[in-house]
Amino acid sequence: MTRPSAQPRQDSPVTAPAGAGANVACSVLAATQALDHLERSLRAGGFVEGTSAYERMAEVLLAQRLWHGSSDPRLADDFQRLGETARRIFGMLHPYTVVMRRLATLAPADVEADHAADDGEADRVAVLAELNRRGRRGASMTVLTRATGLAAAVVEAVLRHLIDDGVVTERGTGTARSFRVADPAPGRAARGRRQPVRPARREEGR
Repeated sequence: MTRPSAQPRQDSPVTAPAGAGANVACSVLAATQALDHLERSLRAGGFVEGTSAYERMAEVLLAQRLWHGSSDPRLADDFQRLGETARRIFGMLHPYTVVMRRLATLAPADVEADHAADDGEADRVAVLAELNRRGRRGASMTVLTRATGLAAAVVEAVLRHLIDDGVVTERGTGTARSFRVADPAPGRAARGRRQPVRPARREEGR
């Protein structure tokens, strides 16, 4: 795995064009080389491909914390340590995303695509947060639409994706349908403290 450099790097010397604005041109070229190098390093390290796996891991762990996290003090400690590690990683990555978001404003605007991606993630978070809040009671389409303030068609689309991902289960049919966060799959239980993704298996061994 290629490790991203902590400092901006030039792949080759930058030759500034002659005349007015030479210093600015040199600065832009140097920054472009640094960002190109960072992007190549991230892609070579599997950064892009790993996103979906981490998203799924987070959803499974949050659901497991909801159902099992308070039943065993040692398990609660595991979740707390995991959260502290995630917080440290977030602290390292977040400043980079802030910087890249600012620099991204230099590119031609693609407002529609940016808003669609942001809105889609926000809709998913809103629906999942409401289902987590309601726990095993679950919620109907009407309840979710009212609680999230989203259109019924948007809630329906989000639920389809969550059900397909195995994060949410559906009960009933027609107007009697209800939804709740899925119980963690038995096959995902952890075998030991290093893999808290499978807490149920470890409880059985105690």
